[in-house]
Amino acid sequence: MAQSTGNALLDKSVLRTLRTWKFKPGTVSQVSVPVEFTSEENR
Repeated sequence: MAQSTGNALLDKSVLRTLRTWKFKPGTVSQVSVPVEFTSEENR
């Protein structure tokens, strides 16, 4: 992850998921993938 989302819980979840990703030779490397999300704080 290049930059924090500003939400510690979301950052932790993203990092946990990224640790499960595996390298696949022959794929494009270092591609930035934009991600948009909406957060609702009404829990």
